Amino acid sequence: MVKQKDTRQQIIKQATLLFKKQGYAGTSIKQITEAVGITAPALYYFFPEGKAELLRVVVKELNMDPEAMLANLKTAKSLEELVELINTHLPELLKVVATDILWLHHESDQLPEEEKTFIQNTILATYEIISTEASRFIPENERARQFAWMMFLIHDGYMEIFMIYDLGKHDPFTHNDLNQLILDFFKQSSFSK
Repeated sequence: MVKQKDTRQQIIKQATLLFKKQGYAGTSIKQITEAVGITAPALYYFFPEGKAELLRVVVKELNMDPEAMLANLKTAKSLEELVELINTHLPELLKVVATDILWLHHESDQLPEEEKTFIQNTILATYEIISTEASRFIPENERARQFAWMMFLIHDGYMEIFMIYDLGKHDPFTHNDLNQLILDFFKQSSFSK
């Protein structure tokens, strides 16, 4: 049984490395099996749905679980505290995207529908968590929804510009600067009233 668990982990490890290096679309089942030293039927024994299932497992193994990473949002006692918690925990989730699955971000338009839906559902789960927690402090559902998308897009944009394209070396706008700007905005906005 240990051998089977090791083989499964090796498949995940090699798929992860190949996806990072070549992208999801550029990686074949054959390349994964050759990297592990197994046959295609052996891979399908562990992952009956093939590459699509491997993608889901790889993303899960990379800790892209929004519910786990954003669980602390439930502890917020005010909108300002929620913003502070989002500013702390959402970037952790997005950093996984920037460092570990950037390949997926860049080829999202080439993904088969099932894989694209999986990624969309992960993004929507993140949004839903933020929206649900925001609705505790923002009575209007539409405003809570807008707040959730705004927080997600602010952090995603920061990640894209300052982490992926490394613009921080040209303009030292730190993540702490962004967090303070967001907090200042919400203290003065109609969201917090």
